[in-house]
Amino acid sequence: MADMGQVTDVGSDGSTVLDRAAGVGYDATAADETVALGTDSVREVLTLWLGDPVARGKFVQCGFTHIGIGKAQSPPVGTYWTMVLGAGGDAKGGGNTGENGNAAAG
Repeated sequence: MADMGQVTDVGSDGSTVLDRAAGVGYDATAADETVALGTDSVREVLTLWLGDPVARGKFVQCGFTHIGIGKAQSPPVGTYWTMVLGAGGDAKGGGNTGENGNAAAG
């Protein structure tokens, strides 16, 4: 997202959240994603997501068993956030992290 300069669930290569999860070794049977832009605070982005009916619905959907939250900086736009929820998968290797421990983006 940050490299493309836009907020989207579609990867720069046209990939879906399931494609990107599989690409880092997470064999999910279901996955969903929500994104945000602008805030630097974890508390603020979680408040934003919980206040949005669509994003909140993803949090409370009982079928998801794993969560990953990533943050990337892209001047001059600011901070991009992504939350990925998954189910049925097996996380291998402790996740794919980039510089500073931030999740690697697709």
